[in-house]
Amino acid sequence: MIAVLVTFRIRPECIEAFKAELLKVKVPVVAEPECLGLDYAQDAEDPTRFLLYENWPSREYFEKTQLQKPYYRPYLDATQPMWAEPRRFTYFNLFSRYQPCRRWGAIADTNGESPGSSDQRPKRDPESTRNISASFAAFGKDKELCGLFGRTFGA
Repeated sequence: MIAVLVTFRIRPECIEAFKAELLKVKVPVVAEPECLGLDYAQDAEDPTRFLLYENWPSREYFEKTQLQKPYYRPYLDATQPMWAEPRRFTYFNLFSRYQPCRRWGAIADTNGESPGSSDQRPKRDPESTRNISASFAAFGKDKELCGLFGRTFGA
C-alpha cells in the first residue's frame, strides 16, 4: 500500500471554490473499492496551501488507473485555473498504519494491511468502546466527515 501526498498552493481568491470542488470529487473517489484512505487538509498558518493524503494499493494503480477515472477531468478543468503553482505528488510506501476501529473501540495497527475479519479481532470491553465512540462522536459530528472515514472506521 502507498500513501500519496498531493500538495497545492491555491490563489487566495479561489480557496472556497477549491474546497467545494474537492468535496465534490471526494464522493466518487471514496466509492472506489481501491481507495484505502482519503484526507483533505488546509495549512493552519497558510490557508492557500492544501494537502491531499490518499492511500492506494500501489503507485502504478494510482497513476495508471485512478488518475484516469472520468470524474477527474471535470475536477481538473475546474481547479487547475485556481492553482498558484503546479501540484506536487510525493509517494510513500506504508509499512505500518494505525487506524481507529469504531466498531471494536480500539486503535488497530494494521502494518499496512487490512486488519482481518471480525472473527479475528479482539472483543473490547463496553466502557472502552463507549469512550472511543464518544471521542469519535465529538470529532466527527459532521455526517459527511464520518462518511469520508466510513471504511477506515468499519461503518
